Amino acid sequence: MRAQLLPVILSSDRAHANLLKRLGAEAAKPLERTRRRSHRRPTITPATGAHPFFSKQLVVRGIPVKAHARCTDAALFIAAERIGRMLRNLPPDVPARLRRRGAAIHIVGSRQQVSNLPEHAHLRGRRGDYADEARNDPRRTERHGVWAERSDNARGYRYPLLSADQLTVDERTRGLGGLICSCGEENLVEHDTDPRYAGRDVLTHEFAHTLMDYGLPRTTRAAIVEAFERSTITRGLWRRPCGSKAYAATCAEEYFAELSMWFWGSHGEFVCSTQKLPRPGPHGLAEYDAHGFGLVGSVYGGSHPSFSVNATETEPVVLRPIFINPVCEASQLLPTIAECDRHDDGEVGVQEMACTLEIDNQAGSHTIQLSWVTHDGTPKSYGEVAAGTRSTRFTYSGHTWMVEGDSMRACYVASRDALQVIKFAEDLRRATPSPSSLIPQPHPEVPQPQPQPAQNLSSGSVGAARGA
Repeated sequence: MRAQLLPVILSSDRAHANLLKRLGAEAAKPLERTRRRSHRRPTITPATGAHPFFSKQLVVRGIPVKAHARCTDAALFIAAERIGRMLRNLPPDVPARLRRRGAAIHIVGSRQQVSNLPEHAHLRGRRGDYADEARNDPRRTERHGVWAERSDNARGYRYPLLSADQLTVDERTRGLGGLICSCGEENLVEHDTDPRYAGRDVLTHEFAHTLMDYGLPRTTRAAIVEAFERSTITRGLWRRPCGSKAYAATCAEEYFAELSMWFWGSHGEFVCSTQKLPRPGPHGLAEYDAHGFGLVGSVYGGSHPSFSVNATETEPVVLRPIFINPVCEASQLLPTIAECDRHDDGEVGVQEMACTLEIDNQAGSHTIQLSWVTHDGTPKSYGEVAAGTRSTRFTYSGHTWMVEGDSMRACYVASRDALQVIKFAEDLRRATPSPSSLIPQPHPEVPQPQPQPAQNLSSGSVGAARGA
């Protein structure tokens, strides 16, 4: 049989070569093009310049997908494919914005926990920290109640009936959103082994948060909020038979993330779990929420009208510190912090506006500590920014942030601008702080506060990391 097929194969090759010759092409050229295409295939490389926890990475459209040595290579390739499809048709400035702000995807090994990731190590074993961040945000309080018991003896997922303020981050989730989003390895390569997320695409959900908060322009984010209000408030969609809200109805961010899972072929939390409604996949979403389906499709297809109007955001507004002083006891700063947090553009009770805050430490020589300040003046740590790097946080106008480093401390109040930046090192060079007193630096967006009677005001949380 081989002897009979060999002449046929050779004659086919000669016929192909003759055809190329008649067309004025050479046989070597298509082979060369094939080699060039093969060279462009993504390859897994060592995670250079990263935390020692990560040993390998796969870069897709300039965004690294990182994992521990224990994670399989297949998990990185699958994650890269899902990220690539979400970014494929978006305007070029969207992935460029994500790259500039330092977006990344971290994979949690099947035998690892979320708190093993360096960015979440401070939450290990601390009950209530994750829930407390969510509870401080008034848009998300109503979805936190008593968690039902989930059991799977094969995997060991068995949790008692705990309230949200008793859960650790590892008990709560296998993935978090944010500028650096994460996902469990088992959800990528063994889609249904974790009963909490059976049939769901966790990475698509979490990266949708990253995309909305840090990649999409402000006009597109506003369109998502409008679609969320139209579907959940005007039309009353995404409610369970008992009248309570499904996960997609909790806020605009979760609405976009949940609908993204449906759009890309899986599903989020069903409105009716017994009938599995909406049905999994894009067709089920189109049947249940046609307007939401059209919005998500136009965003991922790159055809949404908001991309053609102010798609490229202006340069970030540089915030000026409201004061700079040497590091001292936090109690000495409470009056000033409380006074600043009370105001938003000079008024009390003005609606907060979502915004993106960049912390630029590229010109600094020391690592700086970043904290969000609550309405009562309590600093809440949000990590650090190493010298020569930058970081991004999602926050709201009127919220106070404190930066510490190089024996100095400064406080900033977020404005209503869509994109803002803090340059702590440059502010220190401009200021000559007195060791015994505060040096006021009026903020251009927040007028000087006027004396007012004490009021019992509440403050929402900054954009805390979100779970699936």
